[in-house]
Amino acid sequence: MLRDEFGRHSFLEIADPRTYGQATSRAKEALNDRLKPLGLEVTNIPPPKPKFDQRVETAIEERQNAEQEVEVQEEKRNKPKQESGRRVQQVEQEKNAEYQQLLGELEARKQQASNGLIAAKRGADKYFIEREAAGIAYRDEKVTRAKANEVAYRQQAEAMVAKIRAVGEQGPDVLNREIAEHVFPQLENISASPYVMPATPMDIRYLERQEQQP
Repeated sequence: MLRDEFGRHSFLEIADPRTYGQATSRAKEALNDRLKPLGLEVTNIPPPKPKFDQRVETAIEERQNAEQEVEVQEEKRNKPKQESGRRVQQVEQEKNAEYQQLLGELEARKQQASNGLIAAKRGADKYFIEREAAGIAYRDEKVTRAKANEVAYRQQAEAMVAKIRAVGEQGPDVLNREIAEHVFPQLENISASPYVMPATPMDIRYLERQEQQP
Protein backbone atom coordinates (compact mmCIF):
# COMPACT_ATOMS: atom_id res chain seq x y z
CA MET A 1 0.00 0.00 0.00
CA LEU A 2 2.80 2.38 0.89
CA ARG A 3 4.65 1.51 -2.29
CA ASP A 4 1.57 2.20 -4.43
CA GLU A 5 0.81 5.55 -2.76
CA PHE A 6 4.44 6.73 -2.71
CA GLY A 7 4.90 5.55 -6.25
CA ARG A 8 2.34 8.03 -7.48
CA HIS A 9 4.88 10.86 -6.94
CA SER A 10 8.36 11.69 -8.13
CA PHE A 11 11.25 11.73 -5.69
CA LEU A 12 11.10 15.55 -5.58
CA GLU A 13 7.40 15.55 -4.74
CA ILE A 14 7.68 12.84 -2.10
CA ALA A 15 10.54 14.73 -0.49
CA ASP A 16 8.00 17.43 0.37
CA PRO A 17 6.68 16.68 3.91
CA ARG A 18 3.16 17.67 2.88
CA THR A 19 3.06 15.20 -0.03
CA TYR A 20 4.73 12.58 2.20
CA GLY A 21 1.99 12.96 4.85
CA GLN A 22 -0.83 12.85 2.27
CA ALA A 23 0.55 9.61 0.75
CA THR A 24 0.77 8.01 4.21
CA SER A 25 -2.87 9.00 4.99
CA ARG A 26 -4.12 7.50 1.70
CA ALA A 27 -2.22 4.24 2.40
CA LYS A 28 -3.80 4.02 5.88
CA GLU A 29 -7.31 4.51 4.42
CA ALA A 30 -6.70 1.81 1.77
CA LEU A 31 -5.50 -0.65 4.43
CA ASN A 32 -8.52 0.02 6.63
CA ASP A 33 -10.90 -0.54 3.70
CA ARG A 34 -9.41 -4.04 3.22
CA LEU A 35 -9.09 -4.87 6.94
CA LYS A 36 -12.56 -3.66 7.92
CA PRO A 37 -14.27 -7.02 7.16
CA LEU A 38 -11.79 -8.68 9.50
CA GLY A 39 -12.52 -6.25 12.31
CA LEU A 40 -9.07 -4.66 12.20
CA GLU A 41 -8.20 -0.94 11.98
CA VAL A 42 -4.85 0.72 11.36
CA THR A 43 -4.50 3.87 13.46
CA ASN A 44 -0.92 4.86 12.66
CA ILE A 45 1.74 4.10 10.04
CA PRO A 46 5.17 5.39 11.08
CA PRO A 47 7.23 4.80 7.95
CA PRO A 48 10.85 5.95 8.03
CA LYS A 49 11.89 9.11 6.28
CA PRO A 50 12.62 8.30 2.65
CA LYS A 51 16.29 8.15 1.78
CA PHE A 52 17.83 8.69 -1.64
CA ASP A 53 21.25 8.54 -3.17
CA GLN A 54 23.66 11.12 -1.82
CA ARG A 55 23.64 12.99 -5.10
CA VAL A 56 19.84 13.06 -5.01
CA GLU A 57 19.87 14.20 -1.38
CA THR A 58 22.30 16.96 -2.29
CA ALA A 59 20.21 17.96 -5.30
CA ILE A 60 17.08 18.00 -3.13
CA GLU A 61 18.80 20.13 -0.49
CA GLU A 62 20.12 22.51 -3.13
CA ARG A 63 16.70 22.69 -4.71
CA GLN A 64 15.13 23.44 -1.35
CA ASN A 65 17.75 26.12 -0.67
CA ALA A 66 17.17 27.58 -4.13
CA GLU A 67 13.41 27.62 -3.57
CA GLN A 68 13.91 29.30 -0.20
CA GLU A 69 16.21 31.87 -1.84
CA VAL A 70 13.59 32.45 -4.52
CA GLU A 71 11.00 32.99 -1.82
CA VAL A 72 13.38 35.40 -0.03
CA GLN A 73 14.04 37.34 -3.22
CA GLU A 74 10.34 37.32 -4.04
CA GLU A 75 9.61 38.69 -0.62
CA LYS A 76 12.28 41.36 -1.12
CA ARG A 77 10.75 42.28 -4.47
CA ASN A 78 7.29 42.37 -2.96
CA LYS A 79 8.43 44.42 0.02
CA PRO A 80 8.71 47.72 -1.96
CA LYS A 81 5.33 47.00 -3.48
CA GLN A 82 3.90 46.31 -0.06
CA GLU A 83 5.60 49.41 1.34
CA SER A 84 4.29 51.46 -1.58
CA GLY A 85 0.83 50.02 -1.10
CA ARG A 86 1.07 50.73 2.62
CA ARG A 87 2.13 54.31 1.98
CA VAL A 88 -0.59 54.75 -0.62
CA GLN A 89 -3.10 53.39 1.84
CA GLN A 90 -1.75 55.66 4.57
CA VAL A 91 -1.94 58.71 2.27
CA GLU A 92 -5.46 57.71 1.22
CA GLN A 93 -6.46 57.40 4.87
CA GLU A 94 -4.91 60.78 5.70
CA LYS A 95 -6.56 62.47 2.71
CA ASN A 96 -9.83 60.77 3.49
CA ALA A 97 -9.59 62.03 7.07
CA GLU A 98 -8.84 65.55 5.77
CA TYR A 99 -11.74 65.25 3.33
CA GLN A 100 -14.07 64.13 6.08
CA GLN A 101 -12.87 67.01 8.27
CA LEU A 102 -13.36 69.56 5.48
CA LEU A 103 -16.72 68.02 4.70
CA GLY A 104 -17.70 68.37 8.35
CA GLU A 105 -16.52 71.99 8.43
CA LEU A 106 -18.43 72.79 5.25
CA GLU A 107 -21.50 71.10 6.64
CA ALA A 108 -21.15 73.11 9.86
CA ARG A 109 -20.76 76.34 7.86
CA LYS A 110 -23.74 75.38 5.74
CA GLN A 111 -25.81 74.77 8.85
CA GLN A 112 -24.58 78.07 10.33
CA ALA A 113 -25.52 79.92 7.15
CA SER A 114 -28.89 78.17 7.14
CA ASN A 115 -29.46 79.19 10.75
CA GLY A 116 -28.47 82.77 9.87
CA LEU A 117 -30.89 82.75 6.94
CA ILE A 118 -33.68 81.46 9.15
CA ALA A 119 -32.88 84.13 11.77
CA ALA A 120 -32.82 86.83 9.08
CA LYS A 121 -36.17 85.65 7.71
CA ARG A 122 -37.63 85.63 11.20
CA GLY A 123 -36.28 89.13 11.83
CA ALA A 124 -37.68 90.35 8.51
CA ASP A 125 -41.04 88.74 9.22
CA LYS A 126 -41.09 90.26 12.71
CA TYR A 127 -40.17 93.69 11.34
CA PHE A 128 -42.83 93.38 8.64
CA ILE A 129 -45.48 92.35 11.17
CA GLU A 130 -44.52 95.17 13.54
CA ARG A 131 -44.49 97.78 10.75
CA GLU A 132 -47.74 96.46 9.35
CA ALA A 133 -49.35 96.56 12.80
CA ALA A 134 -48.01 100.08 13.35
CA GLY A 135 -49.31 101.15 9.93
CA ILE A 136 -52.72 99.64 10.61
CA ALA A 137 -52.86 101.33 14.04
CA TYR A 138 -51.79 104.67 12.50
CA ARG A 139 -54.38 104.31 9.75
CA ASP A 140 -57.10 103.38 12.23
CA GLU A 141 -56.17 106.38 14.40
CA LYS A 142 -56.31 108.73 11.41
CA VAL A 143 -59.58 107.21 10.21
CA THR A 144 -61.08 107.55 13.68
CA ARG A 145 -59.83 111.13 14.00
CA ALA A 146 -61.10 111.95 10.51
CA LYS A 147 -64.50 110.53 11.35
CA ALA A 148 -64.54 112.52 14.58
CA ASN A 149 -63.51 115.69 12.72
CA GLU A 150 -66.11 114.97 10.07
CA VAL A 151 -68.81 114.78 12.73
CA ALA A 152 -67.50 117.95 14.46
CA TYR A 153 -67.22 119.89 11.19
CA ARG A 154 -70.63 118.73 10.13
CA GLN A 155 -72.07 119.94 13.43
CA GLN A 156 -70.25 123.27 13.03
CA ALA A 157 -71.51 123.60 9.47
CA GLU A 158 -75.03 122.75 10.56
CA ALA A 159 -74.77 125.31 13.38
CA MET A 160 -73.48 127.94 10.94
CA VAL A 161 -76.26 127.16 8.47
CA ALA A 162 -78.78 127.47 11.26
CA LYS A 163 -77.22 130.77 12.33
CA ILE A 164 -77.28 132.07 8.76
CA ARG A 165 -80.88 131.06 8.41
CA ALA A 166 -81.71 132.76 11.68
CA VAL A 167 -79.95 135.92 10.55
CA GLY A 168 -81.69 135.78 7.20
CA GLU A 169 -85.05 135.43 8.84
CA GLN A 170 -84.45 138.64 10.85
CA GLY A 171 -84.21 140.78 7.69
CA PRO A 172 -82.56 144.27 7.39
CA ASP A 173 -82.72 144.90 11.13
CA VAL A 174 -79.77 142.60 11.59
CA LEU A 175 -77.49 144.92 9.60
CA ASN A 176 -78.65 147.97 11.54
CA ARG A 177 -78.05 146.17 14.82
CA GLU A 178 -74.54 145.11 13.79
CA ILE A 179 -73.71 148.73 12.79
CA ALA A 180 -75.06 150.01 16.06
CA GLU A 181 -73.09 147.43 18.09
CA HIS A 182 -69.77 147.55 16.30
CA VAL A 183 -69.46 150.67 14.11
CA PHE A 184 -70.95 153.49 16.20
CA PRO A 185 -68.77 152.87 19.27
CA GLN A 186 -65.65 153.26 17.10
CA LEU A 187 -66.70 156.69 15.69
CA GLU A 188 -65.60 158.38 18.92
CA ASN A 189 -61.97 157.52 18.13
CA ILE A 190 -62.06 159.16 14.67
CA SER A 191 -61.26 162.93 14.14
CA ALA A 192 -61.61 164.66 10.75
CA SER A 193 -61.44 168.21 9.27
CA PRO A 194 -62.95 169.52 6.06
CA TYR A 195 -60.69 169.50 3.01
CA VAL A 196 -60.81 172.49 0.58
CA MET A 197 -59.21 172.42 -2.82
CA PRO A 198 -56.89 175.57 -3.44
CA ALA A 199 -58.33 178.16 -5.71
CA THR A 200 -55.00 178.99 -7.43
CA PRO A 201 -52.11 176.77 -8.43
CA MET A 202 -49.18 176.60 -6.03
CA ASP A 203 -45.52 176.92 -7.07
CA ILE A 204 -43.91 173.79 -5.62
CA ARG A 205 -40.41 175.00 -6.52
CA TYR A 206 -40.86 178.07 -4.26
CA LEU A 207 -41.82 175.79 -1.39
CA GLU A 208 -38.80 173.53 -2.03
CA ARG A 209 -36.40 176.61 -1.85
CA GLN A 210 -37.87 177.63 1.47
CA GLU A 211 -37.34 174.18 2.86
CA GLN A 212 -33.69 174.14 1.67
CA GLN A 213 -32.74 177.48 3.38
CA PRO A 214 -31.02 177.11 6.77
